[in-house]
Amino acid sequence: MLGAPLSIRELTQSAGYLTTPSFKLRQTLGILKGSIRLSPRKFSFSLITYNMALIVAPGSYKGTQRRGVIKELIRQINLTRADIVGLCEVFDNDEREYIQRKCFETHPYYREGPDEDDFESDGGLLLMSKHPIISFHQSIYRQCAGDDCWANKGVIHIRVRAEQWPMPIDVFFSHAQDFGRIGEYREELYAQLIQLGYFVQAHGAPHTPTFIFGDLNIPASGKQAYNQLLQRLGKPMDAWPTKYPSNKGHTNIRENNFYENPKEDGPRINNRLDYVLMKVGLTLIPGLKDIQILKWAHRGRQISDHFGLHAQFEKLVEISVNLSEKISRIEAVIRGVRCIETTSGAGTDEVSFSLMLSNNHRRSQESATSFLEDMDTGSYNQNINMKSVSLKGDPGKYITIVVWGIEHDTIGSDEFYLRSLKISRDDLLLNKERHFTRVMPFLTNGTGLYAIEVQITVT
Repeated sequence: MLGAPLSIRELTQSAGYLTTPSFKLRQTLGILKGSIRLSPRKFSFSLITYNMALIVAPGSYKGTQRRGVIKELIRQINLTRADIVGLCEVFDNDEREYIQRKCFETHPYYREGPDEDDFESDGGLLLMSKHPIISFHQSIYRQCAGDDCWANKGVIHIRVRAEQWPMPIDVFFSHAQDFGRIGEYREELYAQLIQLGYFVQAHGAPHTPTFIFGDLNIPASGKQAYNQLLQRLGKPMDAWPTKYPSNKGHTNIRENNFYENPKEDGPRINNRLDYVLMKVGLTLIPGLKDIQILKWAHRGRQISDHFGLHAQFEKLVEISVNLSEKISRIEAVIRGVRCIETTSGAGTDEVSFSLMLSNNHRRSQESATSFLEDMDTGSYNQNINMKSVSLKGDPGKYITIVVWGIEHDTIGSDEFYLRSLKISRDDLLLNKERHFTRVMPFLTNGTGLYAIEVQITVT
């Protein structure tokens, strides 16, 4: 049995909108052309996020029962059996391996990190799945402040698919910069959210649901900071206020008995720092069944300085759009370049990037940007001087965008590795007669890292 389909209100809430007296389904879903059919599909999906506070040197563990905490964590994971479990602050390699091994029967697939060959600790993330992982990416946040710079904090992406699901799911798990007691690290945190937003766009499939979760360290009680979170991640649906009052759901509280020295180590105010966010697919929208705060305890004491979250989704709605229009021309141009990390060597970067379109039958001419000077970590350049490229005629099932680049140096030029991105015919038709933007997988030359925004126009 499929059960009752999503109501219009549930559908729009899951899409990140609220119904209004002037509500129109097409405008809400962003589908302005073709006939629309909504169909319920079987779907059940759940995920857990828990920041475990398993700190290692040069930091210090703030709890009292580290071994017992890990055993209780494993017991609860095996009992709950969520499809995806994401753990933050599991920095010790042996402890991560032990947790994964003890959870192997329920969650045999996993990824950890992010990490690179450097002095800093890895990012302390452990992401475990009941289902096979069919794609994996990671990214380290390059702007940080305070003690957080001792670790390679960042984001892990996996794409998973269960046999009973009608589509794969993209999952992005992250632990972001500490906000600071008086918000002194907010700019570094905001910069990390921008990087996370680009990373999600670059690796998430637009037609399928995308989940972004973890300890994002934005205090939900701060209206400005909370709005920054949603804006920089592309306005996803926040699961908690969809079901419960937005001023509740605290995951970091003063009364938590985890701490050995609560007056010294505990927070000054209660806040919601951990999130489950969802960006719906163009044609598939899951409905949120419930989201609960997890207060797992060992011998009467909380297992971490944060509470966990357990979100459950069901009642998937498939959106079928009948599009019979023809495509006569596709144009593309680079509209924005963001430096995630500068290349090796002293000073800022001078770079340029090239663009080409192709399909099964032909390819466009190449076009290059002008030299972009003074690119530094975190800088963004929209002053792009380049000619657009185009493909005339029907493109077939998909087009491929290809981007590559060059770092221009007085010693010699260094090429960025080529990156490509496929866009389906349905995606093109849904966006016909308007501009839309896609972010390329990050370009690198082995050291530098750049995000490229490409604007596409379909006529």
